[in-house]
Order: sequence, then C-alpha cells, then structure tokens
Amino acid sequence: MTMPRASVRVLRNSARLLTARALGVAIHLVYLLIVARVLPGIELAALPVMNILNELGTRLSDLGMTSTCVQRGPELLSRGERRQAAAMARTAALIPFLIASFVAAVLFWQADAVAVLLLKDVSVAPIVRLICLGIAGYRLRTTSLQLLQAWQRFGLLGGLRVGNNLARLLSLGGYWLAGIEGLLATLVIGQWLLALVALVMLRDVLFAEMTLIAPLQLARYSAPYYLNGFVRFGTMQADQLLVGVVLLPEQLATYYVIRQLFDFLVMYVDTLIDSFLPRLSELRAAGRERVIQAFRWTSRFLAVAVIPPCCIVASLSYPLLQVYGGARYLSANMPLATLALAALFYASYSFYGAHVYALGRPMEHLGQESVGSLLNVGLGLLLVTGLGVQGFALARLLSLLGATLFSAHLLRRSYPVRPDRQALGRVVWTVLAGCAAIVGGQLLFYRLWLAPVYGLLGGALFVLLYSRYLRDEDVALFESGLPAPLYRVTVQPLVGLRNRIWGEKRCPCDRER
Repeated sequence: MTMPRASVRVLRNSARLLTARALGVAIHLVYLLIVARVLPGIELAALPVMNILNELGTRLSDLGMTSTCVQRGPELLSRGERRQAAAMARTAALIPFLIASFVAAVLFWQADAVAVLLLKDVSVAPIVRLICLGIAGYRLRTTSLQLLQAWQRFGLLGGLRVGNNLARLLSLGGYWLAGIEGLLATLVIGQWLLALVALVMLRDVLFAEMTLIAPLQLARYSAPYYLNGFVRFGTMQADQLLVGVVLLPEQLATYYVIRQLFDFLVMYVDTLIDSFLPRLSELRAAGRERVIQAFRWTSRFLAVAVIPPCCIVASLSYPLLQVYGGARYLSANMPLATLALAALFYASYSFYGAHVYALGRPMEHLGQESVGSLLNVGLGLLLVTGLGVQGFALARLLSLLGATLFSAHLLRRSYPVRPDRQALGRVVWTVLAGCAAIVGGQLLFYRLWLAPVYGLLGGALFVLLYSRYLRDEDVALFESGLPAPLYRVTVQPLVGLRNRIWGEKRCPCDRER
C-alpha cells in the first residue's frame, strides 16, 4: 500500500517540532524542579494565578480571529491569495491586542478583588497588578505562535517555544534578586520580549503592507470560534480556576505542580497535532477518500507516539513527585497518575477535534468543545467536595473521555473514519505489560534510585513485545516521514530487534493478509 503524501508531511513536521519541543521541555523541567522545591506554597500559588489571568485575558480578547487565520490561512495560501491572507493576519493581530490591553487595565484596577478571590489575601494585590502588566504581551505572543502555525513555519515556531522556556529559567535570577516580585517581573518582561521577536519573524506578513480586512466582517465570521474560546477555557483551564476559587492557595500550588507535569504531555500531543492541522484544510479539497486514508495512517503513528509516554508517567507518578517536590506533594500521587491517563484521552480528543475543526463547520467545533467544557466544570464542582484535588483530576479524565466520544460522532457524520484498531490494540497491551513491570517493581521494593531502573525495564519489555508486531507498513511510514538520523536511532534498531529475536522479516499480521 502506498502511503499518502500528507501522512509523510505530518511526520516530518512532527519531527521538526518535537526536536525543538524536547529541548524546551528539558528546560522547563529544570525550571519546575527549582520552583517546586524553593518557593513556599503561598508564593508558588502566584504562578498558576498568572496562568489563569493570562488565559482569561486571551479568551476575552481573541474574538476568534486567530482561529480563523489557522483554518483559512493555509487554504488562501494554497490558492495564491497571499495578500488576502496577510491582511487577515494583520487584523487578527491588532484588534485582539488592543482588547487585551483594555482587559489588563480592568484587572489591574480590580486587583484587590482578584487577590481575595484566588489567593485569599488582599495584601498580595501588588503581585496581581504586576501579573496584569504582562497580559497584553502574552496575547501578542499567543497570536504570533498561531500565525506561525498557519504559515507552516515550524522551525521558527519551535525556536520561539524554546525561547519561552529559556525565559522562564532565566526568571529564576529575578527571584533570587527580589523574591516572588522579581520572578514575576522577569516573566512579564520575557513575555513582551518574545512577542517582539515573534513580530520580527512575521514581518513579511504583518508589515509588508498596512491593509486590513473589515474587522466587523472578520469578527462576525469568527464569532463561533470566539465563543469556542470560552468553551475551550472551560475544557482546559477551568479546573485551575476552580481550584483557586474553591480550595486554599497551598492546594492550588499542589495542583499547579501536577498540572505542569500533565501540561508537558499536553504540550507533546499539541506538537503532533499542530504539525498536521494546516494540512487537513488542504485535504478537504483533495476528497473524502484521501481524508479517510490519511486518518487511518496518522492514527497508527499517534498510537505509538502517545500511549507509551502517558502510561509511563502514570506508572512513575510517585517517584516523579518525590523528585520535584519532596515530601510536600507526595499526597498528589493519585491525582498525577489520573492526569497522566487523562492525557491519553486528550490526545484522542485533539485528534478527532482537529479533523472537526479543519473539515467541519464552526458550529460543529463549538459543539464538540462545549461537551468537554460542561463535563469538566460540572464534574469538577461535583467531585471536589469529597475528593479535593483528586476530584478535579478525575473530572479532567472523564470530561476528555466524553468529549472524545462526541467528537468521533460529529466527524463520522461526514467522514466514516476509523482508527487502525489492530495497531491500537497491539500498542495498548504491550504498554500495559511494560507498566505492570514498573508498578510491580515499586510495590515489591521501593527506593527512589530504583525508579529509573524499573522505568528502563518496563520500557525494554514494551520494546521487546512491540517489535514482535511491527508491520512492514509501519516501518515504511516512519522511514518516509522521520528525518534519517532520528529513524536510524529509533525505528531501525527496533526492526533489527524484531528480526533477531523473533526470527522473521514480517510480523504474523502481515503474513495473514
């Protein structure tokens, strides 16, 4: 079977973004390790408050315009309508920035109320005001990232994300100079600097001409995406906001630590999804069969790429918390494991959702996001009473599962797509075997220094078992799409292991067909 060219491009774009993302994650892990161990709980709680206010400002100001750019931009560029695409991008950058500046001013004015609501202490209002100074810069940086994605400049996109994580690491110098105020001030400055760098990267798009398209016309078309932004906030950020409102600052700090580890997995999944989202807009014009074929091939790649890391993090949740927070956060062991498993459903939800977003109508995408948002908020409020932080983690898992099922239903009304269930089943059972070895080792004899040993043993067991079922089609998929150096150090040894250990050139499922 000939692999679709779209699937090859997906893998190449994914590999390019993943290289930059891996470096960024390594830097962010160091940052999280330091802040979780050094900052007291009340000071650490200021960081999730910064996340909440930045995201809230972004949602209020977006108007759905940048989402329209991501959906329509590649299509306009493929038709040669570059001036129209650039005018749309300029409008989507300018109008939300002005609105975000106004939102930041209002929050700055109401800093006392925000401090009482989220940190339960009016005396920390100056910290809230400091955070508000960076909201407009965060909005501009977010817009620039989305425009780089729409213009498929994945190298620049990856570099900007690495720079974002470097800025966080450098902000620790501000903490040692001036405490939590110094840390937040350097983070705010970093947001503005990254926004300016991103504008330079997009200067040929944003500044080649000064023409705009009618803002009201673009806003009307983008209205479903604007509403969807609020719904998306409910799906992905409401849990953090509700923890801040309902629970104490120390519990907000605990949830921040485990959410950061969950966010690394989300970041990883988003890198994979971002790489093929622009191509989906092009596939719509190529025909229904091309969409169905590309969906099946890409699902096989995502199964291998997503399921093992999520399950390994869940299996190693206790030692991970011991490393990052010491004894302070060990009680969040089960919430972290729950969130790691929730990342699996986030991947499936994002995969189906990306197709609904690119191939469907705006209202369908809004309906898909609404289900996840309502479930996340409703289940969170229902479960927090008796379960605390664990209740929000469980709500996240169940809401993403429900959103996945609904997204699949929406997509299948127009495209009868199905993932490769045989490939999915092989990945699942081999990963479960590896994770059983990891968890079993910890239950029998636990020492922190042994956790990496158990992880390596579990990973080796997965690789050994999975190599038995490695299809020649899978090998061709990775060989065509991955950069040659990455293919040589990952897939090629796996093929050699299959041939040496199992003594056959093709797996049984290939011979049966």
